[in-house]
Amino acid sequence: MSIRENRERLLTALRSPMPEGFVWDFTTGYEEILGGRRCGCAMGIALTLGVVREPTSDRMAAALALPKDVAEAIFAPNRTRNDRAAGYRVRYPDVTSEMVARKLARAFKRYPVEDGAW
Repeated sequence: MSIRENRERLLTALRSPMPEGFVWDFTTGYEEILGGRRCGCAMGIALTLGVVREPTSDRMAAALALPKDVAEAIFAPNRTRNDRAAGYRVRYPDVTSEMVARKLARAFKRYPVEDGAW
């Protein structure tokens, strides 16, 4: 898939109900849990969709053609002393998929890709 297609698929997934058997948890990249269910954040969804093979911010940066520091700020932001996710204005566990989708959409506008780019 092209970078553009991967970007669109991830945004669509983040703005939609979670895939069957997937539980949103911003504090976890990706984890198999009992009963064949999976939990995780946007990186876990990207892994589930086949956008990346390993749920790390470096892999996300490469797969989505984003600078590494931008990907890190979106997918794995620093925790503040009050357990807030830097840049999200909420506690780390309270970051939602919609919040991540908004940040990604802004980053995609700032760092566009050519049609069909890999």
